[in-house]
Amino acid sequence: MGDIGTTGVPWEQGFDEFFGYLHQVHAHYFYPEYLWKNDEKYPLEGNDRSVPSGLYSADVIHAQAMDFLRSHVRQSKALAAQAPDGQEVPFFLYLAYTPPHGEYQVPEESAAEYEGKFPEKPIEARDDHASQPEPYATYAGMITRLDGYVGEVMAALDELGIEKDTMVVFTSDNGPSPPNNDLELFDSNGPLRGRKGQLYEGGIRAPFAVRWPGRVPAGSSSDVLTSFWDFLPTAAELAGAPVPPGLDGVSLVPTLTGEGEQAAREYLYWEHPGSDVSTYYRATRVANWKGIRNGADAALELYDLEQDPGESVNVADANPDVANRLAAILEEAHSAPRPHFQKGWNPENE
Repeated sequence: MGDIGTTGVPWEQGFDEFFGYLHQVHAHYFYPEYLWKNDEKYPLEGNDRSVPSGLYSADVIHAQAMDFLRSHVRQSKALAAQAPDGQEVPFFLYLAYTPPHGEYQVPEESAAEYEGKFPEKPIEARDDHASQPEPYATYAGMITRLDGYVGEVMAALDELGIEKDTMVVFTSDNGPSPPNNDLELFDSNGPLRGRKGQLYEGGIRAPFAVRWPGRVPAGSSSDVLTSFWDFLPTAAELAGAPVPPGLDGVSLVPTLTGEGEQAAREYLYWEHPGSDVSTYYRATRVANWKGIRNGADAALELYDLEQDPGESVNVADANPDVANRLAAILEEAHSAPRPHFQKGWNPENE
């Protein structure tokens, strides 16, 4: 949300407690010398990110999250026992696991079961990544370790007796980015085209799984168009809080619970500034239609995702009215980009 010393740090943006990374490039290392606990450095003794060795950062973040979960629920139950209305204090936990992001590193026990199972292509060290001789086994191990973290969270909710009062959302910020961009080996994007950093469906379509026993029907699914900017108005409605004005998102409560009428929207819109005008991407989705420009001056590509989810056939010439409508949305929805993230990071500057 913001690096140390900026106004965007989480504890200045509504979070009571924070633990983890503050800088995107710092978060490329899984064996950093420190993390942040609010505005104080939290040393990870014995770590050396260049080797790497010591404490695996995702393990530490997971342990802190589990401590928060258990201690908050215990305190809430104690307060409820003394309160006249017996109401427990609600909580919100944003648990942003970093695996399986690069660099590709995981404790040996997680990679061991996959060693020798893939045609490995070693990754050389660079400024924000340590070397990795077996990146595919490591990548698989990272996903398995992540699965274990999620399982422990779900088990803790059951153990604490709050599983029916807690909505769990599992999602991702983008599509796949496996080692060496090898999408075929893991079939990471399935039938979709593209990967992380691109605005084809493989880059922007991600899981959005929800569990809330008794409120969200188990095993159900929905084809309602949604994106993560819908989460804030959804969470606000569920918490009984006012929805801030001026948001692009809409509440998904009717879709999740099956109660009420889901608010409609005209389109979804994405943009990615890239590094220069040739890699300035924009895309929009209107019902089954997808429009995309791969570059500021690039021609509009148009796809019918109902017939062609893999975006293999550009049908812009055959549907000029639709293409013109989506091209107008790309101009209407665009605003001047904010400064791009700082690519360099140096712990000596902190």
